[in-house]
Amino acid sequence: NLVSAEWKQYRLAYHTSSKELGEIATKAKPGLLILTHRANPGCDQARTEECREAGSEEQLLKEMHQFYKARLSPATTLTSTNPKNRNA
Repeated sequence: NLVSAEWKQYRLAYHTSSKELGEIATKAKPGLLILTHRANPGCDQARTEECREAGSEEQLLKEMHQFYKARLSPATTLTSTNPKNRNA
């Protein structure tokens, strides 16, 4: 296992799960949900390729779309430092 039991407890106590965030956003009905802080369980400790893949924007959107069906975006795609969005 990549993560300690203590880290799992910390994450559950102090971070919102994708499911919880989806439920909150569904009730709040924002025009656009911007995801700014992803807490991958244990990836800060493990720093493995598996964690990098699990933390990708594509994986984040896929996971969130399971619980939230409206518009959402990772914050990194909205910054001016992202070459994809400099002319947007």
